[in-house]
Amino acid sequence: MASVKLAILTLTICSVTGTDLPTVRVQQGTLQGTYFQTVWGKECLAFLGIPYAKPPVADLRFRAPQPPESWEGIYNATVERDWCPQRHVMANTYVGSEDCLFLNIYTHKLPENASDLKAAMVWIHGGAFKLGTGSSAMYGPDHFLEEDIVVVTIQYRIGILGFLSLPEAGIPGNNGMKDQVMALRWVQKNIAKFGGDPNRVTIFGQSAGGASAHFHLLSPMSSDLFYGAISQSGSALAPWAYAEPEAVSKAAFEFGKNVGCETNNATELHHCLLRQPETSLVDEASMKVQFVPTRESSSESGEENFLTEHPKNIISAGKFQDVPFVTGTILYESAFFLEMLSVTHTEDVVSCLRIFAGLIPNLPEPAEIEKFLPKIKSTYYKRNTTTEEGTTDDRLTLTNLGMSSTPSSLQSWMSSPKTVKY
Repeated sequence: MASVKLAILTLTICSVTGTDLPTVRVQQGTLQGTYFQTVWGKECLAFLGIPYAKPPVADLRFRAPQPPESWEGIYNATVERDWCPQRHVMANTYVGSEDCLFLNIYTHKLPENASDLKAAMVWIHGGAFKLGTGSSAMYGPDHFLEEDIVVVTIQYRIGILGFLSLPEAGIPGNNGMKDQVMALRWVQKNIAKFGGDPNRVTIFGQSAGGASAHFHLLSPMSSDLFYGAISQSGSALAPWAYAEPEAVSKAAFEFGKNVGCETNNATELHHCLLRQPETSLVDEASMKVQFVPTRESSSESGEENFLTEHPKNIISAGKFQDVPFVTGTILYESAFFLEMLSVTHTEDVVSCLRIFAGLIPNLPEPAEIEKFLPKIKSTYYKRNTTTEEGTTDDRLTLTNLGMSSTPSSLQSWMSSPKTVKY
């Protein structure tokens, strides 16, 4: 389906000469974009593969993103650039390049004056912080451009390249989140050139992208970079979206064993990982190790920290950005993950509930949880769970719960009237 969508966008790009193509001057230099026609027949402009940071290669691997470099002449923004390195979820093959910090901008027209600016929406892709892309192959702008807005899609480092944390080696972590911040800063400086209003930027995302949008509400690095946020089936409070530093460090050493970098020394591990080809960093065995956002220690180098406290503590202390926030789940999005639960349709829903009991707030100690599970089942899951259809529906409900980490409890922590649950 994704390839079909890409083909549609590719085939509807207008046939025009180079001199007819639109150009925009941004801080780094001049961009040349292209015209395209949406699936609904609307004529729009696209500026593709815009670099918002230096390529994070060589010594910049595992480092925080650096500001983009300027260029001479005209930058070709008519084609999309590489995905960040990953295993393609369908083909199970390596795709991408470490030189992947790009964004795409789609707009109806270039502004004629400063008052001719529209709201802008910045999409953060999902993929469990190990997969995904901002490419139109996955996330075309067609539906959004039915509205009078500007659309931006971004890419950020994922997996170990985006979330390695080795504080003892001077690698505090969260580089994938810092990539997103760098992209949002670029948007603030340049989006007006494309008709977008920097004071009306909304960030939104799904799954890990939804969790990312929520994380930005909690990070001082993201302050004043957006006006509102939408989290779709993702939350910074979800157990899959955050890990304590000890767990992330343990994952790094486990990963090292998989790629021939077995050691107990953080600096040695870092140096060994720097020597690895990017393909080995996303091979099938290595992808089983999960890297996600974590807490950072204060940096002696003066580097900005994205997150220094547990998300729940930040929310409880009221230290989040007070902007409009919409949160909720996407119906049956989690169908993709059903087999990962390793349960069959003949098993009781209670066994599934046991997996997700930790997501329910204010429960007693684990030993006390068991007695509540049959009551939860009888109250909320009244279908015949001995049938495949009944249990599949219940498992979908439960995995959706795991994706979003109960938006209703999230709302109780974030009591701002600007928070909306859907």
